[in-house]
Amino acid sequence: MISKEYIVKNSQKEGFRVEKINQELPGNNCGACGNRSCYETAEKIAEGEKDPKVCDPLDEENEDEIREFMK
Repeated sequence: MISKEYIVKNSQKEGFRVEKINQELPGNNCGACGNRSCYETAEKIAEGEKDPKVCDPLDEENEDEIREFMK
């Protein structure tokens, strides 16, 4: 879980966006999406290069959270 202090300190940074997306991904690092890790997938999603649906194990609730965050 990301602490409130971290959010306040890093809310304007791209890294925060990647961390938030990464928290919603399952963390399996299975490679089914074509990336080496969930963190790499989070980076691609944050940059708009990949859609959250690229992650096969991602459930609908977490996908919705990512989409809401990306608005």
